[in-house]
Amino acid sequence: MRGSILFGALAALVLSSAAHSETITILAPTVLAPPSGTVVTFDESGVPLVTYGLTTPSGSFTEDGVSFSGSGIVMNNFGGDSEGIYAQPFGDPTNYMAVLGGDSETISYSQLDSEFGLYWGSVDTYNSLEFYDGTTLVATVTGGEVAPLLADGGQGSYASNGYVFISGLPAFNSVVVSSSQNSFEFDNVTAGVPELTTWAMMLLGFAGLGFVGYRGTKKNTAAVATAR
Repeated sequence: MRGSILFGALAALVLSSAAHSETITILAPTVLAPPSGTVVTFDESGVPLVTYGLTTPSGSFTEDGVSFSGSGIVMNNFGGDSEGIYAQPFGDPTNYMAVLGGDSETISYSQLDSEFGLYWGSVDTYNSLEFYDGTTLVATVTGGEVAPLLADGGQGSYASNGYVFISGLPAFNSVVVSSSQNSFEFDNVTAGVPELTTWAMMLLGFAGLGFVGYRGTKKNTAAVATAR
């Protein structure tokens, strides 16, 4: 009976993932990354860095199990933006990625996820995040939707620069970052949060192992009782 109740609860957990409504949370100013979990910082030695002022894409690379490909440019211009092409996300002194106007970068995960976050620099209405499950577009979030951040391209304050965390997304395994004008700058991308059904299947697995262990204990107890 307990097994039936447990399975029913887990089944309800799996079914609940069928209904999604995205929730966008903006972390407090000066908070450049989520309080826990792994994030892609673009600071590892294997990440190709581009000299500021150039527009050559960094090319494909992988960091913390997350794959990047497309026209994105990884750089660190230490706060300078004299070229007028892209600007360091406000308050962020480390490497970051910029996607220029008309370009895109694909962020690929090895598993389905339902949450996503990044430090979004100088938010613009023409910045866009597209979430895909395989080749199917499942959700889109634009710079105009991340209020209270101002989508005015401001480069000098936290009013238009902040950590954006999106939860309740439909299952996705890739995100296309794009911008119709210069530029979409970002950093500290979440390295993957298992989609709800993945957690449910893991719980089912653990429940199965627990049930097998319980039955094994019962058998051993009965054997000892018989031996006595």
